[in-house]
Amino acid sequence: MLEKLQKARGILGFLVELIQHIMDFVKIAEKEDAEDGQKHGAEKKKVVIDLIDTVLEALEENGVDLPIKRETIMNVTDKVIDIAVAFYNAINFFRSKSE
Repeated sequence: MLEKLQKARGILGFLVELIQHIMDFVKIAEKEDAEDGQKHGAEKKKVVIDLIDTVLEALEENGVDLPIKRETIMNVTDKVIDIAVAFYNAINFFRSKSE
């Protein structure tokens, strides 16, 4: 039982760090958005997903065992991006450059 609790704690720590990095990447993608009157939400989301995927690939290529399945990490990434963008929009943190 103690072993499972330690594993859960490690996974939770990994996810908290992952979420923090995703939130930072979302802010960077938004900051770098073009002021061209167009909406680029899908492209910005893809950039964040590709960044996380690239980091995971580099870790795996260098012998790092991920604490949870890569597919799970990517699913969490997708959901966290949506949650982060909705939150930042709700508190008016992001000012649309496309309007």
